[in-house]
Amino acid sequence: MDRDQCFIFNGNCLDIMRKLPNESFHLIFTDPPYGETSYEWDMFNIDWIDQCKRLLKPEGSLWIWGSLRYILGIDTIIGDLGFRLSQDLVWEKNNGSGFSNDRFRRVHQFLVQYYCGKWSDIYKNVLYEPTGRSGSVTRSATEAGLHGKRKSVTTQLNKRIVRSVIKNKQRRGVGHPTAKPLDISEKIIRYSCPEDGFVLDPFAGSCTTAIAAVRSGCHFTMIEKDEKYFEIGSKLVQQEINSCDGMSKDQALKNF
Repeated sequence: MDRDQCFIFNGNCLDIMRKLPNESFHLIFTDPPYGETSYEWDMFNIDWIDQCKRLLKPEGSLWIWGSLRYILGIDTIIGDLGFRLSQDLVWEKNNGSGFSNDRFRRVHQFLVQYYCGKWSDIYKNVLYEPTGRSGSVTRSATEAGLHGKRKSVTTQLNKRIVRSVIKNKQRRGVGHPTAKPLDISEKIIRYSCPEDGFVLDPFAGSCTTAIAAVRSGCHFTMIEKDEKYFEIGSKLVQQEINSCDGMSKDQALKNF
């Protein structure tokens, strides 16, 4: 990671995105305002989406955090821009929330991936997790995408592809009320962005995405409109960079 290619901007994301060069990023990964809370900054906004297609590299992905209501609200807009839905993940929280006492307690949040072009051209680094089992099994599976040719694939039973429902504690003590888990953020970056690749977050908040990018060996461009969160995020990122100085990437990841 070259620090000269890492940026944190304080300003309106649309204004800054318009100034960025075409096809600059392997990954756009963000948690935009949904317009569902009383926070002053939480105002529904879709203008930024229009810039994403221009800024993504041909092999790039757009990952967006959101409630089901928010995702449904933007899905048609994203589709009209040429994006296709690839997959969705679910963050299962350790402690939920609810807007009303006559509904189920909400303990989850969605994370969806969009892409343009052919799925086979999109960068993806499949992630695995240990199972505690041994041996192997051979199954029939598609080569790529939902409609690829089927072939026999031998899978080692001591590991499995990371599941789409990920349980993780809420991130506390970082100065932002809706900060997302660092572990999940790092998984998304490792999956969708090559090492030394470029990540953009237009709604950076306290810069969880930037910290995950540092730990994944990627360059980042963060944009945050609120000066308070910009200052908090900048300090957290600098602390992360300082803690990784003098370490190899593998050493840095072991500290996580």
